Amino acid sequence: MTSPEGFKSNGKRIHCTGTRNEDHLWQCDPQPANCSKPAFITCSDGDNICSGSLEVEDGDMWNISCNGSSTISADMMCKQLRCGSSVTQHFNCDRNQSLPSTLTCSERINITLMDNGSVSDCSGTVHVGSSKALRPVCGSDWDTKDGEVVCRELGCGTVFETSTTVTTHTQQHGILDNVNCNGTEKSLWHCMSKYNDSVPCTSTAHVTCGDKIEMSLDGFKCAGAVQFNTTSNGTNSKYYVCSDNFGKEQADLVCKDLKCGTAKDVPAPGKMTSPEGFKSNGKRIHCTGAGNEDHLWQCDPQPANCSKPAFITCSDHPIFRLVDGDNVCSGNLEVEDGDMWNISCNGSSTISADMMCKQLRCGSSVTQHFNCDRNQSLPSTLTCSERINITLMDNGSVSDCSGTVHVGSSKALRPVCGSDWDRKDGEVVCRELGCGTVIDTSTTSTQQHGILDNVNCNGTEKSLWHCMAKYNDSVPCTSTAHVTCKKPKVVFLKNGTSCSGLVAVEHAGKDYWLSGANETWKHTAAVVCRQMHCGNATAVTPFPHVPSGEPAEGMENETWSESYNCSSTERSLFDCPKVNTTSSNQSIALVECSGTINATLTEQCRGTVQVCTHAGCGGVCAHTWTDANSDMLCKDLGCGRGFTGIAQDSEGTVTILAMYPTKHSTNLTGSVIVENDRDIYCNGKTTGIVCSASVKADFQDSRDHCSGNLKIHYRGKRYPVCKEYLNNSDVRNTICKDLQCGETGETLEFFGPLPRSIVVSGLTDHNITLQDKVHCSLGGLQCSDWQKMRLQRSEDPGRASGGDVFVHSENGSRMLSNHGWTETEGNKLCADLNLGGYKNHAASAGSSDVWEKSFNCTGVKKPKTIWDCKRDKSPPGSQGLHLQCKANRVVRLVGASSERCYGAVDINNDRVCSNHWDLKHSQIVCQEVGCGDAIHFNTPYSRLTYGFTYGLGIYGRHVRCNGSESTLGHCETSEMGQCGLAVVVYCRDPKVVFMKNGTSCSGLVAVEHAGKDYWLSGANETWKHTADVVCRQMHCGKATAVTPFPHVPSGEPAEGMENETWSESYNCSSTERSLFDCPKVNTAPSNQSIALVECSGTINATLTEQCRGTVQVCTHAGCGGVCAHTWTDANSDMLCKDLGCGRGFTGIAQDSERTVTILAIYPTKHSTNLTGGDVSILENKVVEINYRHSTPCSNKPAVVVCSASVKADFQDSRDHCSGNLKIHYRGKRYPVCKEYLNNSDVRNTICKDLQCGETGETLEFFGPLPRSKVVSGLTDHNITLQEEGHCSLGGLQCSDWQKMRLQRSEDPGRASGGDVFVHSENSSRMLSNHGWTETEGDKLCADLNLGGYKNHTASAGSSDVWEKSFNCTGVMKPKTIWDCKRDKRPSGSQGLHLQCKESPVAALSGNCSGEVKMDGVGVCSDHWDNRHSQVVCQELGCSNAFHFNTHGGSGSDVYHVRCLGFESNLGHCETVRGRCDGDLVSVYCTGGIELNTTEKCGGTLQVQHGDQSEHHVCPLNLTKHFKNLVCKQLGCGDAREDFKTDLNHTEEDLETTLDCTDNQLDIRDCVSVQSCKNVTPAEIYCDAPPSPPPISRTWTATVLVVLTMVVICLFLGKLFSVYLNRPSQKYQVNEDEEEPENGDVEHQENGDAEHQENGDAEHEENGDAEHQENGDAEYEEIGSSALCSAMLCFHWQTKNESTASALPVGVRAAALRRIQRGISFSSSSSSSSDDEESIVHIKPRYINTQPAGNVIYEVEDPEEVYDDVDTDPDRLDSVICEVEHPQYDNVDTGSDIAETTV
Repeated sequence: MTSPEGFKSNGKRIHCTGTRNEDHLWQCDPQPANCSKPAFITCSDGDNICSGSLEVEDGDMWNISCNGSSTISADMMCKQLRCGSSVTQHFNCDRNQSLPSTLTCSERINITLMDNGSVSDCSGTVHVGSSKALRPVCGSDWDTKDGEVVCRELGCGTVFETSTTVTTHTQQHGILDNVNCNGTEKSLWHCMSKYNDSVPCTSTAHVTCGDKIEMSLDGFKCAGAVQFNTTSNGTNSKYYVCSDNFGKEQADLVCKDLKCGTAKDVPAPGKMTSPEGFKSNGKRIHCTGAGNEDHLWQCDPQPANCSKPAFITCSDHPIFRLVDGDNVCSGNLEVEDGDMWNISCNGSSTISADMMCKQLRCGSSVTQHFNCDRNQSLPSTLTCSERINITLMDNGSVSDCSGTVHVGSSKALRPVCGSDWDRKDGEVVCRELGCGTVIDTSTTSTQQHGILDNVNCNGTEKSLWHCMAKYNDSVPCTSTAHVTCKKPKVVFLKNGTSCSGLVAVEHAGKDYWLSGANETWKHTAAVVCRQMHCGNATAVTPFPHVPSGEPAEGMENETWSESYNCSSTERSLFDCPKVNTTSSNQSIALVECSGTINATLTEQCRGTVQVCTHAGCGGVCAHTWTDANSDMLCKDLGCGRGFTGIAQDSEGTVTILAMYPTKHSTNLTGSVIVENDRDIYCNGKTTGIVCSASVKADFQDSRDHCSGNLKIHYRGKRYPVCKEYLNNSDVRNTICKDLQCGETGETLEFFGPLPRSIVVSGLTDHNITLQDKVHCSLGGLQCSDWQKMRLQRSEDPGRASGGDVFVHSENGSRMLSNHGWTETEGNKLCADLNLGGYKNHAASAGSSDVWEKSFNCTGVKKPKTIWDCKRDKSPPGSQGLHLQCKANRVVRLVGASSERCYGAVDINNDRVCSNHWDLKHSQIVCQEVGCGDAIHFNTPYSRLTYGFTYGLGIYGRHVRCNGSESTLGHCETSEMGQCGLAVVVYCRDPKVVFMKNGTSCSGLVAVEHAGKDYWLSGANETWKHTADVVCRQMHCGKATAVTPFPHVPSGEPAEGMENETWSESYNCSSTERSLFDCPKVNTAPSNQSIALVECSGTINATLTEQCRGTVQVCTHAGCGGVCAHTWTDANSDMLCKDLGCGRGFTGIAQDSERTVTILAIYPTKHSTNLTGGDVSILENKVVEINYRHSTPCSNKPAVVVCSASVKADFQDSRDHCSGNLKIHYRGKRYPVCKEYLNNSDVRNTICKDLQCGETGETLEFFGPLPRSKVVSGLTDHNITLQEEGHCSLGGLQCSDWQKMRLQRSEDPGRASGGDVFVHSENSSRMLSNHGWTETEGDKLCADLNLGGYKNHTASAGSSDVWEKSFNCTGVMKPKTIWDCKRDKRPSGSQGLHLQCKESPVAALSGNCSGEVKMDGVGVCSDHWDNRHSQVVCQELGCSNAFHFNTHGGSGSDVYHVRCLGFESNLGHCETVRGRCDGDLVSVYCTGGIELNTTEKCGGTLQVQHGDQSEHHVCPLNLTKHFKNLVCKQLGCGDAREDFKTDLNHTEEDLETTLDCTDNQLDIRDCVSVQSCKNVTPAEIYCDAPPSPPPISRTWTATVLVVLTMVVICLFLGKLFSVYLNRPSQKYQVNEDEEEPENGDVEHQENGDAEHQENGDAEHEENGDAEHQENGDAEYEEIGSSALCSAMLCFHWQTKNESTASALPVGVRAAALRRIQRGISFSSSSSSSSDDEESIVHIKPRYINTQPAGNVIYEVEDPEEVYDDVDTDPDRLDSVICEVEHPQYDNVDTGSDIAETTV
């Protein structure tokens, strides 16, 4: 066993005699001894695993009762089990219990076998997995009994062999050693062993069990019932895994084990048909969830009786469907691909046709030579042996769009069972049968056998057969599924009554007249009337057709294409036989029927809907009724607007299943009616509606317009309304419109005393629902046209009877006009404001812009409110109204003895209720009573701390302010009424005594008042007692000394003080609580001296932990906390500064047992520290009100965290003041939750402490997520730490951030070098080359993850450089290049070009598409966006990025990348390697796109990228120019406009679009991923490509002559150059250029330029010309006149041209990529001396991103080099060329390049 911690060798050795009189160990002669090992025992109280039912060992048995163990705590049991601590709440274990106790411990333990680093099933090295790690079991004492326990525990049968393996190399640490099992234990964890988190192992334990375990699925490879297969001694046993405890986590393990991806679907138990051969003897599994279970068989499989097996479908299981066939089992094959369906088989090509048919539940294949290829462009056709059709049956006959759902097969027609049948299932059936949308779904009880049950459609399937369902040829049904769909063709009557009019047909969204020319209309009319529920036909008349060109209103001027010959017995016109003759359009059928259709409500404008037809009256099914129906019916009845009520059980007959208006219906009785053949479909629930005319709502309060408490008039009474009822926006908006108060409304809280009445809580079919008021919270309503009058700017803030009158509304606040105002209007407004009667009025002194409405009550009979007198007439002038009313409202704070600045609020001796109260109200009160700012308010709990006047609460007034009022009396005030709680307000005293220029309890006495400070005179002879009062008021004990201090001479005031003496002196008796309670001295105070007082006490403020924790303030009376809700951030900052702990911010207060003795601390204007004498402290006093007590502060003390306790830094060294953040805490560094950084105070404090600026912004965490605890917040004592995974991690970017990046690389394909730029908040500037050495270069290259330094030069693009320089001299071990920054401004303006040794190479797995890789390693999709994709595509010369996606893959060691957006290489972006918890990223560039059509130069347009299948394109919206570009890309002529397609397309949902802008030159750059729904794919047709002209003999001769002349010119030019002894042109390569990839060409400069190919091949020209000089291979010298003949010039760009054309595709993809590093030519002209040489650089130049990715090569100073080119150099801006040389001979440049060769 493992020796316990603290074990020492000085122990006791005992020796027992064995006699019976030794009852205790201490009786056995204990002697001191040196011990090497202690003795261990195990008591019989029992062991167990870490979660489950508790058992206690009792001899050879295990009991479920705790017996004598009931006194042992759950934590102690878990500890004894080596399982951590208990996480079970309310654990109880009784010795007499009959059911086992459940205990769950914090640790999770399971036994695992490992083989070569992977989990093994029944053979391997034994490991123990816990929540901490997976550790081996050491091999000491390992034997067969131990192996027996492991094999039995893992379900692997008996042990076959046990062994141990000696650990080699470094010593391993395990978790168990010296295992000693007796062979009967349930788990290895129960065996006796030495246990420790880190046991040194010299060997490890190995076991081989007799059984072999294998998982499989009964059904398909990756879908079916889960099977657990064991093989023992050659005998195979199969068990089905029970569905108990089986979910997504367990299914994932099975799919992973079978290499089938992840679990896609886990049907609920019983939702699938049990497979044949299923027996109840299965396996029940239980996974611990510890995260170390990789296989299902690790999850403790136990034998069990299963009623239902577990089913799964894995993500790699292909989903097929057959479409466009004559039944569900025949047609074109489609394969599911995410949210799309493809015609290619993709990865399913290995599945046989028979297997596909089996998976489709369609029998076997009857298709010969079936083929399915992943690259096919046409669909594969498959026909299976079964024929499946969905059919609706009604009363034993086939029905068209309504009936019981059946499935017809070659065997029989069987119903679909009704379990789980819902509307989505019905939608699929209706759509499949061409019956439009679903009206109703229902079920009918039955006892028969069906074919499908538990149908579960997602609503998008093409057939019900494709939905998830339990399938069997004979499924027992307890109910059958029924559906009613809207019929595709509807007959209706127009321009008449409900049962007479012109006959029309609605079909596919269009209306057609029915011809009246048929002679059989007498019988046909009878069918129409019956179908319309209108009785018999009484008349039929051919009505003249409307003349051509004059269609009836809302009708197409077309006649229905069919006529009918009915026998009058049919149920529908469309059941009648059709007439072969073409229908005439000379007349329209006009039919009159015997019946009528009426729709009414059971009460006036409300109630149950009743529809009467010729057959009788009845209700309408509630669940098919719509709000549009309600609105139409209420309009028909003249009852205003309507909305649907709450359906209830009806005693009447529900005769109508559904009513749905046609497109042109103007009233409900013209709707299509579907009869309720069987009332069970509606479940007896009939429709009830309420029209707006039946609901008379108004506002209870007269004070405001269109705002206030709402009341509903109902049956002669007015009822308040539940707020929940008003949450319905339709209800609110309807009420506002009916009250002419605007279009919309918002819910308000109910204001005032709650009424003692029943309330309106909802609507039913017959009544408004009324409830007792206690069942809901009441509400009010504020409509969009609300207006409120308020008084402001009172002359006397203490009296609220007068003020300027303002009107507030949705649009602002404006003064009311004084024009025309009389006593009549004044009396009405004063009454509305509860301010009594009118006193007087005048023009306001503050008049300015007045409201545009006026008021005049003349002629208004008994106006209820002033708003009844409103006139739309605009008042003249701009004088506002000042109104004075008679009533006075006096506001006081009462109940606090002599303290007048805190207490209970009352108005005219009436208490104020706490409802609606907030700090805004408190501020108004404090200012009104002449006190300082509001500190706090509270509502004392009534029963314990506050007296009552009436019942369960106080009797008082409710007050509601908007914040602009200057007195509480101007706020909205209710009548007296009952409320729950009073409100107590605490204000700052307007006069504050403090001490200055001393300590916390001594100094010169001063008074702060009205923003000014005054000295207190020291001349008063009574200062001895007065000093006692000052010390008491300052919480400083008693006075110990008082001295008159000489006053500062006039004109020289003390720092920060007025040179004035307080105007009053006091004569205190030493008993007063405040200096201002003392009697005043009549004589004027002397200004000759200032009172200097010393007190006995001191005041200290500390934190419970160093620089963090709960605030503790100690005064003479003791120590305690400070109220959290009065504490401020300024206080935190001051306290941290006092303690030398840096800056501070307020933490999250929590309940505490600490006493809160201080209500508030507020520094005075001149306070410099929190405990100085110039700080005012307000005690947490008990306020006495009505002889009861109110404590203003609960036990939530203030918490402060100082910056010195939180050491933050940036994890990443690449950037300055930006990156992932880590917090130092107790010796460790933890990452930070992003949510914690959302607090701006936290961010800003960290940035300031790191000297990174004043503010900061949150960043996403970048890179692999760390496996550690994280900082998630602050409490009163600690930083809150959580396990990783509980939050999203974050970083920080402070305002002074700076980042170095490389740009303008010579070789965009290699990221090892470039110009160095510094980016910051304000600019992006190049770094100076001045003073730069290898030391700085090494550091920066390391920071950029580009290896070591190679070289550096001055940048060719130098201009304005950054104002800082870098020098690492004298810097000890700089962590980053930023440690070497100097403020010294660099000299010169040359920028830095840096070359590092390493360069990550970006690549795509396909041709301009595929998985992104850097140095062959994948890239994580975290932080990836289109900006990153664009960098990749441009870097690889693949033009624009048009799409990227993510995919699963191995993410253990990949690149994380974050770009700023301007980089030219992915390697220039911020990169880091590590684990990726997300997906990997793939990018698709337009350079890899191919455009095709289904036929040569025409047909459906298709886009293909890389090895993806071809995609159809959304309809084209292109100009003729861009259509021509499409055709050109197809190798065809111009686009044709005059084509007519013969293709029969179905509408599709597509994801690919061509969207071009004017500056796009390559049509492929127009391709983008944009979805379009239900569209016909784009087609394009082009002219055939022009035929090449025949080659004539004359043309051939001409070519030969020209070529001969060119050769002669070149030869003469060569001789002429030699003759003039002109210096030669020499091809050179910059010495710091990299070698091209693939080893094709090596460019070296070691004094002589060597040009070799494949290591030894010399450059040759024309097959035999060698270019050698001095034994070293060089390019042949070329004269300047022949320079251009050695080049292919793609393009001349003149100064008159606006943009460059796109380079050819072949060049971009091949040739240009090889010369991206740039080329330099050196030349000497005849005018220069021998030693002068002019250098001409040809280097990449990046133009605008359209066309993005096109690399254009610009020749600097072309005028000097191309003087022999026949081009006007004045017009020449740049020449874009590529070197023609043998090393590029393999480039297929194409004819378009040859045409432009110079």
